Amino acid sequence: MSGVAKPMALLVLGCAVHLAAACGSEELGPPVAIPGLRLDRERVPLGGPLRMTYSFTPTPDIAALSGPYRVSVRFLDADGTFMFDDDHDPPVPTTEWQSGQPVFYDRVFFVPLYPYVGTTSVAVGLYAPETGRRAAVAGAGSGGFETGAASIELAPPPRSWPTLRGGWHGVERAEGREWRWTSVRAAVAFWNPRRDARLYLEIEGRPDLFEPGQRVDLIVRDRTVDSLLIDRPGAILHTTDLGAGDFGEQDTIELALRVEPTFVPAELPGSEGGDTRRLGIRVYRLFIESP
Repeated sequence: MSGVAKPMALLVLGCAVHLAAACGSEELGPPVAIPGLRLDRERVPLGGPLRMTYSFTPTPDIAALSGPYRVSVRFLDADGTFMFDDDHDPPVPTTEWQSGQPVFYDRVFFVPLYPYVGTTSVAVGLYAPETGRRAAVAGAGSGGFETGAASIELAPPPRSWPTLRGGWHGVERAEGREWRWTSVRAAVAFWNPRRDARLYLEIEGRPDLFEPGQRVDLIVRDRTVDSLLIDRPGAILHTTDLGAGDFGEQDTIELALRVEPTFVPAELPGSEGGDTRRLGIRVYRLFIESP
């Protein structure tokens, strides 16, 4: 990916496996896992994507956990003050973790538009969602976090930040997520970067309603620069590389998403609602980045 710093090396946190019991928390007991974290870059603009590779090597004390635990991820400023988090359920539940068998997975996190730029540290821990009780991980302090997991530099957002044009429905929120539905065609405008760029698009469709799914065309200056087929349920992250020539010479560029087919919720079989909007796809994130 152009303009992105080379990946940071994987950091294995805490102590070696055979010494893990000596590196737990006096408050929480011996560690149940040795965490590791790798970031795909050393600097990320506000609003931009950050690919995070997690690893957890369970210790014999993993058997002491009752029920599944979540991964707690906190981003701290240079003074150690909490800014925002990316708490999540690991793809393999902790109830299935086995001592000495590492668990690896990738996760893409979009940095919020938070009023801070500078060095940021990432703290990793585990907690029970129902009670909030934390489990110790190797290298953690009394709070149950490994505060030296990784660090990254937060940079200002790019100048080519997209703004909405026509074709969008209102903001909706549920379960900590936020999105907008498109209509048949939805557009954004952004400042011409005048160089190569990458478009990140996190979207979700309704492929269960159509065969073979929903087609999304990405259009810049009345030219289709990319197309994709949404043929599986759930959110997907799609990237499109754009060349400087795709943008032309105008200062402001319009990017349109054209969706086919679309649907009206009130017209679906068995619908009892009155939602008469014509909907295309959900858009969670749209971000344009250039080096």
